Amino acid sequence: MVLIQDIRPGSIADRLGIHPGDTLISVNGQSPKDILDYRFLMSDEEIRLFTRSQDGSLRESIIYKEFDEDIGLEFEDALFDGIRRCHNRCIFCFVDQLPPGLRESLYVKDDDYRLSFLHGNFISLTNLTDDEISSIKRMRLSPLYVSVHSTNPDVRAKMMGNHKAGKIMAILRDLTEAGIEIHTQVVLCKGINDGPELDRTIADLARLWPGVRSCGVVPVGLTRHRDRLANISPFTWQDAASIIQHTMVLGRKFLEDIGTRFIFIADEFFLLAGVNFPKRGYYEDFCQKENGIGIARDFMDSCQRELRRAKRLIRKGILKIGERWISVATGVSGAKVLAMETPALQEIEGLHLKIYAIPNRLFGPLVTVSGLVAGGDIISALKGQELGDELLIPKVMLRYQGDKFLDDTTIEDISDSLGVKVKCVEAGGKSFIRAVLGEEYEE
Repeated sequence: MVLIQDIRPGSIADRLGIHPGDTLISVNGQSPKDILDYRFLMSDEEIRLFTRSQDGSLRESIIYKEFDEDIGLEFEDALFDGIRRCHNRCIFCFVDQLPPGLRESLYVKDDDYRLSFLHGNFISLTNLTDDEISSIKRMRLSPLYVSVHSTNPDVRAKMMGNHKAGKIMAILRDLTEAGIEIHTQVVLCKGINDGPELDRTIADLARLWPGVRSCGVVPVGLTRHRDRLANISPFTWQDAASIIQHTMVLGRKFLEDIGTRFIFIADEFFLLAGVNFPKRGYYEDFCQKENGIGIARDFMDSCQRELRRAKRLIRKGILKIGERWISVATGVSGAKVLAMETPALQEIEGLHLKIYAIPNRLFGPLVTVSGLVAGGDIISALKGQELGDELLIPKVMLRYQGDKFLDDTTIEDISDSLGVKVKCVEAGGKSFIRAVLGEEYEE
């Protein structure tokens, strides 16, 4: 049973007299476990629907509709039976490296195949039952995003603290043979699954192409809260440069053999090595973008396109900047990317731009991404600084209902503490350029 949150006006459900607050009991005799199961059951042209009204009365509705037509029921959560928790004990798990005292939701470890399909979450496949594997095949839930880390059974089981983890290749083979498309990732840990182990993993996964469509390699995230956890060393710039060079060679070989690079490297490696990001073509269809691979290149290209447009409007007198003093607070990695775009912005007469890289005191200096910057760290870093007319921050820093940072600091807290107007900027280069220039404009 699942609570119906809303009814789309004018829909079949609305015409039947089903109301928000009623409960869905069954569809064609089956009780759906989640939104995917519900959509699959509702795809038929003839539907027998049982609901319970708020007064407790049961209603049976026989519905005739077009194939795949939505009848207008809306639910609060996509997972009616609750989220599937992760039972692995990964040596690199970021949740295990969180400091105490943060919001309870941050300590939840999910490992749900349904979230992989719906939102692109990476999952381990260690908690799947035979019935769930059958459901994936039956509903053709594709693509899925899978954290592999290593195809060596012993190495993967050790890394994930789960003896079932070593069966990954058999599961991947079973799913891909059923037509399920899979994107994979390797969280690279120095001295554990890099070097020859990485080569083995890439080769094993590539043998499952085109079912396994890609493999993204990202560096392990290490916070300063690793007491009593496995000893993992951070990558050096020399390590990063070597990984980039080696995987570039592999990628070119795959491109010749199967028409795709297959192996893609996280933006963090390029920033750590001090190597320029590849051109847009390297990332192909940006299939690993949600994994932090290609975000910087896409942002930079978007910035350049929008800046060319803005300068054209300035020359025509359509866009007028005047004197504008702007500051930007972002993570250490984000600041490096913005620094590449700053010179072109500073060519605009009257625009004064200052980029502040915010050190991460909450998680430690090795955590450099903007999305994990706490509001308190922004206040500490910028107290007493000249911030100009407005302080811009990336919206990705806000994690709780769009108005709070990881440490529950608010936008208002930052504005009051620093004495400056604070504006959140949506992701993407176009939004950034427009926020810096301070105007919504159309040509």
